[in-house]
Amino acid sequence: MMKNKLALLFLILMLSITVSQAQKQSYTKELNIVFKSLKSNDYKLIKPLLDPNVKVGNLPQGMNDAVIPQVLTQLPKPVSFKVSSTIKEGDGTRINTVYTYADKTTRNQSFLFNAKGKIIDFDVLEGANTQTSTGSTTN
Repeated sequence: MMKNKLALLFLILMLSITVSQAQKQSYTKELNIVFKSLKSNDYKLIKPLLDPNVKVGNLPQGMNDAVIPQVLTQLPKPVSFKVSSTIKEGDGTRINTVYTYADKTTRNQSFLFNAKGKIIDFDVLEGANTQTSTGSTTN
């Protein structure tokens, strides 16, 4: 009887570890696509991952096709990235990453994925030069 309980407990533990690992790794493909898109400034790569109303800093939402290609061209090209943390946020998952650039500088980037696997917060503007509607440049 005790042996069966221990076996069941072990099975539950292994299943929870497996599910946890699957959740942590479930965005690997998406994060690699984001990296390739940022590295190549290719909006077509990332477009399928973005929610139609994705938040990109304080830029207008719902205008992905007009706004995001311009944002990509203003960002430095990364040479590598690593995931620093994964945090459950409401129904979604925020993936915090550290991007490294050719000059060895690093920047923290975060991406909030909704329950459908679409990016709803594309936090890539920290430290980037962006043009506002008045034509001024901000950092």
